[in-house]
Amino acid sequence: MEEIIKMAVSALVGTLTVWIVTAFLLPKIAGILSGAAKLHSSWDYKDSETGNVVGTAKIHQFGNRVKVTATRKIDREGKNTNREFVYKGNIAGRSLVLPYEQKDAGGAVAGALVLRLDADLHMMKGSTSYFSDSAGKVITHPIFFYAAV
Repeated sequence: MEEIIKMAVSALVGTLTVWIVTAFLLPKIAGILSGAAKLHSSWDYKDSETGNVVGTAKIHQFGNRVKVTATRKIDREGKNTNREFVYKGNIAGRSLVLPYEQKDAGGAVAGALVLRLDADLHMMKGSTSYFSDSAGKVITHPIFFYAAV
């Protein structure tokens, strides 16, 4: 019986060690080695460079891993809305690739966001793409993020 307990504890310690290394240590090292930029935590975003702010985003970064929670407050037709999206992906240098889905939509609203951070780290621009069931094709829109500092 004592041997079984020792094996169980060893397995638990081994599993915990692997989880810590893969979830925390490796992303941090990868972020350092890849030269990943350190992102601001709060951002506003627009549909055009000169347009009005249509939403806000909170960014959590750990090494090269990035999680973004964004709330869209104005839809593309200019009407008030409240849609929340969760993005999870990576940053390499100043490039971000973030697959996403709308929160509480069960995966029915999903796409990808590809952004490039500017040299002063205060603006990201790129595009968001998703499959539109109503249009029957992939739709791509420009998107612009501005650090809310």
